[in-house]
Amino acid sequence: MLGADVVHVEAIQRMDGGRSVGGAFAAWHRAWWECSLIFLSANSSKHGITLDLSDPPGIEIFESLIAGADAGPTQRRDPG
Repeated sequence: MLGADVVHVEAIQRMDGGRSVGGAFAAWHRAWWECSLIFLSANSSKHGITLDLSDPPGIEIFESLIAGADAGPTQRRDPG
């Protein structure tokens, strides 16, 4: 939207909290976590990836994303 190339990274152990609120259409979808209007509007122009941050390949991918970034994580939590 403003020219930034943003990657939204989620850990498989803990989904983004925005996925669980405002899901007006969740009752009609098997993948209810993809239906939150709040999550969708906040992340509409972002690339998304879900990683297992307790597994070495997931950590390696995350670190490679950070290495090439102009800015770092804003909400990093322990995945365990």
